Order: sequence, then structure tokens, then C-alpha cells
Amino acid sequence: TRTQKIAARALIANRMFTGLLLLGVYAAVTIAGIVFPGYYDLVNGAWVLLSAGAIYFGVAAFDDWRVRGRRFAEGPSVLFGFDMIHLYLVDDPVL
Repeated sequence: TRTQKIAARALIANRMFTGLLLLGVYAAVTIAGIVFPGYYDLVNGAWVLLSAGAIYFGVAAFDDWRVRGRRFAEGPSVLFGFDMIHLYLVDDPVL
């Protein structure tokens, strides 16, 4: 159905935005570790990538639960308010 197509597009858009946001935060943390050499080991450990993965998984799981609900069917929207792939263009043959 059209609602299912919009839900799938919302999931894709939200996961792309979450990944890009976490990539930006990781880059900022890495740059901070380079600029402040005393903190390099603290901010560039494995915990940074593990934390980013946990945040990404948590956001994706919440968003999957959210798009399967009745409120999403009544008013589909992206999670963060930034619609990168235009949810409502599901009927366009070019896409």
C-alpha cells in the first residue's frame, strides 16, 4: 500500500540521516583528539565506535517501532524533521 511505501522511505531516510549525523560526531571527536593530544587515547578508543553503533541501533529500532504504529499511518513524517528523500514521492515513476 501507499502507507507501507512511505513507511519504508521514512525508515531509509531516518537511517541515512542518523548515520550521517553520527559520522559527523565521530569526525568531530577524532579532530578533537588530534587537536588536544593529551586526550587522544581517551576520545579515540573503541568505545566511541561502540557507542555510535549502539546509538544507531537504538534509533533504528525506535524508528521501526514508530512507523508501524497507527499515529504514523495518520500523519507520516520523518523522525528528525529533515526529509532527505521526499516521503510522498512514492507514486512518481521516475523514482
